[in-house]
Amino acid sequence: MAVTLITISTGVLLYAYILYPLFIGILSKLKPRQSRVDEAFQPQISIILSAYNEERHLGKCLDSLLTQNYPKNKIEILIGSDGSNDGTNTILKDFATSYPSLKPNIFESRRGKMRVLNDLIANAKGEILLFVDADMVLSPDSLTKHVRHYIDEEVGGVAGIYRIVSDTQGGIYGSENDYHSYEMLLRKNESLIHSTVGLSGGNYSIRKDLWKELPSDEIHDDLFSVFTLLESGKRILFEPFAISTEHFVRSIREEFKRKARFASRGFATLKFFPELLSPQAGLVAVMIWSHKILRWIAPFLLMIIFATTVVGTVRGYASYFQILLIVEIFGIVTALIGWILNSMNISVPLVRQIFWFVAMNLAFMFGTIRYVLGKDEQHWVIATRAASNRPILQEGHL
Repeated sequence: MAVTLITISTGVLLYAYILYPLFIGILSKLKPRQSRVDEAFQPQISIILSAYNEERHLGKCLDSLLTQNYPKNKIEILIGSDGSNDGTNTILKDFATSYPSLKPNIFESRRGKMRVLNDLIANAKGEILLFVDADMVLSPDSLTKHVRHYIDEEVGGVAGIYRIVSDTQGGIYGSENDYHSYEMLLRKNESLIHSTVGLSGGNYSIRKDLWKELPSDEIHDDLFSVFTLLESGKRILFEPFAISTEHFVRSIREEFKRKARFASRGFATLKFFPELLSPQAGLVAVMIWSHKILRWIAPFLLMIIFATTVVGTVRGYASYFQILLIVEIFGIVTALIGWILNSMNISVPLVRQIFWFVAMNLAFMFGTIRYVLGKDEQHWVIATRAASNRPILQEGHL
């Protein structure tokens, strides 16, 4: 029984993180699904942005939106300031004076991101909705690259690429950067065979007529959009030439809270789309289980493996358990060393990766438990951010 538990749990982990991406990558080369694009297609676009206390970097984000290589008369920018009490509202009013296409909505009290988005989209006039975050800077051709896919009626949404830059290679930046490269490649390959089931909340677009009002402050808004589009039978394509760049300065504590919140709200979002998880959903269900759910429950599988190994060692089972326990203890010790090195801003590749993997799985576990106990935060918390002085990337490299 002990060997069976360890074998199944290990197999599921290997499948979620290694075998599934490999399978999708091979399938994308063998059976890519074609889609039409048209660079001359230029529908009306509504850019949607919900902001709370974003004075440090909102200006650069707006500059990148207002200088897009796209007809200015076909763009409107709808921004909701959700009870901001810093200089955000002043910045919005100043920009609106010079740019009539920018339409600020100032909400005096904090209402929550979901209600802000619902209100903004209710007033949007564009055929296509493009969602951005205030700490993102978009490459100049992002709008053109997004909308060129909508000439194909099978396409319901487009996921742009999310890049992070940093002035230092220390801390968790290296691990996050490696993970995002891995994630972007997986999204690209999923898109090639059918539809990606992941996107970055600060750089994605959907058809407005497919938008579904956000039902609760407890859900994850961009994941809700993903599931809405998959439910409609439409594809979500990955676009590597629509690039959003974030200057990464988050601490491990902030990243922990962010990933815990993602897991908690991910489960809260899933309950609105039970049919997508059933065998009847076919490939879509396989992708959601493989790309999302198995990662969220991975920490519990790790706990099962560790607990079973300890029991097997204590009870004197085969030497296999003793060897496995040594390996697991080595991983735990390495993660602790990684935590110490991270606090000293020292980056050792293998050590940092093990530390990051353990820390993020703990975050997923914490988030899942918070969801089960109904303890998730009602409003999102702004992490430490800084405006980047780096140039915006002009092209995708995946």
